[in-house]
Amino acid sequence: RKTEIQNLSANLVLHFTDRKSKFRPYVFGGLGSMIRKQSISGFAVDKISNVERELSFTASSPLRSMSATGGLAMSIYILDQIALEASYTISATDLNQAEIFLHYSVAGGVRVLF
Repeated sequence: RKTEIQNLSANLVLHFTDRKSKFRPYVFGGLGSMIRKQSISGFAVDKISNVERELSFTASSPLRSMSATGGLAMSIYILDQIALEASYTISATDLNQAEIFLHYSVAGGVRVLF
């Protein structure tokens, strides 16, 4: 089974410190749109020829729904325009469906400001 999720959202970011601070924690949150596609693939054996064949089909048509995103993050500026960054994000998808899904992620990286 393979699930592809595309989540496009607009977020509001609220920083807790001054722009010149080296350590900048912040929170963010917003709303968006999510598209989920599911497909299933596997193998089956033809009983007549005894040949194994790969099967692949779409389990459902792409589902579009509303989503919400929120999280906590921090940036540590090592230079004026370069920072190390870490974030924890929670996304809720299928807000307009009967069952809401929650997705959690942790990310880290380098931020470069131009």
